[in-house]
This record gives sequence, structure tokens and C-alpha cells, in this order.
Amino acid sequence: MMSFKQFSASLVAVAAVAAAAPAMAAVQPIIATTANVMVDAATVSANLSGYSISTLGAATYNAATGLLTDPVASVSTSTNPGPMTVALDAASGLKFTKTFNPTIQLYGFSMDAATGELYGSLKITSGILTVLDIQNQSVLKATSFASSLGTSAGTSVPTSTTARALGLSASNFVLSQSFIDLMANTYNMDATQFGYLAGIVKSVNIGTVATTNVPEPSTYALMGLGLVGMALVSRRKQQA
Repeated sequence: MMSFKQFSASLVAVAAVAAAAPAMAAVQPIIATTANVMVDAATVSANLSGYSISTLGAATYNAATGLLTDPVASVSTSTNPGPMTVALDAASGLKFTKTFNPTIQLYGFSMDAATGELYGSLKITSGILTVLDIQNQSVLKATSFASSLGTSAGTSVPTSTTARALGLSASNFVLSQSFIDLMANTYNMDATQFGYLAGIVKSVNIGTVATTNVPEPSTYALMGLGLVGMALVSRRKQQA
């Protein structure tokens, strides 16, 4: 169990992350239209006990299997050829609610093939008060990554006006270096104590690739961040 000091430091650290998702250009048509995100159900239950889960936008979620299905909005590259960025629907994701507790919204995820980083947005509200609002921030990095588009796992993808099948797999997530650097340089803290954030996401899968299929990186790294804000607000209420 993390202390109040750790929760507070984590909330401040997450709110200060400065690495925004890379700009996207040269949007390409794709055949795969949904991303499958596999969540560690045990971790979710342990950290969001009593919360009800609903979806945002066009996303769907199977509580029994821990599978989130999120529409893919686009695949794009900043150069031709270049590393692709896979963006999911900007308004789709998950919403966690519990009576007398903050509401957590996780949405708008994207994956950067150049770095294997997962970006996303997190919003935590308590009544009409916005506790935390993070937009398009790097949180996790996949150490296992593969793609059927382009050489070197999606890092050299030529643009195309013809729809192509997209196969992307990402797994074995760790905290992104930007998050680690922030903790070390700004707060003089060991980021490994926040490693549970990476444990929430099991895998990401969009279509199929030649290697082992792995599900998608969306909402659950960020969900860990949501837990941080939730706990902070809850403890402040208890101390009031």
C-alpha cells in the first residue's frame, strides 16, 4: 500500500509530464479498424474495488475477459517513409465511477512505432471540480513491439492511398523514460515505486503480425494514474 506522500508525489509527477504525443501527418487508410486492449483484471479489481466501469465514445469493454475494443481512427507518418503513429478514436475509452469518489476517464490513446510509447489522456473529476487533466502524454513503453507495416516494426512505413491491413502487437510495458526522468530530475524520486502502472496493461493487438499476437496499450497505464488521483482526493476527504 502506497503512503499518502507517495500518492501525492505521483499525482504531481504525472500532471507535470511534458512529452506530448508526436504530431501526425500523411494519414493513411487501413483495413484493421479496431484495437484490442487486454487488461490485467486482477490488478484492476485490486485497485478499483467498488468502481463501476462504462465506456466512452464508441469503445466496448468485456468485464469478464478484461478486453477493451477501441476504434482505430488513423495510421499516419510524419515522413515518407517514416515511423507510423496509430491513433485510436479521440473520444473513446473507459470511465470509472463510484459513489462519493472521483470519476476517472481514460481515452484518446495512440501508439508511436518509433519509440514503442503509449500516449493517452486522463481526466479525473470530483463533482464539478477537475482534479487532473492530462492530454496526449507519454506514460508507458512497450519492450516487445512488432508491426506488419514497414521495416523495423513500423519505423519505415511508406504512405499509401490504398487501404492496407495493419498488424501491430505490443506487450511487456515499462514506464516511459520521460516519466522516469521527470521523477528523478524534478522530484529526486525512484520511479520504480510506480512500476505498478505498467503492470495494469497486459498487451495490445491490432490485426495480426508474423510474431505472437499481443493486445493493445490503451487505458490502463493511464488507469493506474487515475488511481493515484482517486486515492489523493479520497484521503483528503478523510482528513477534512
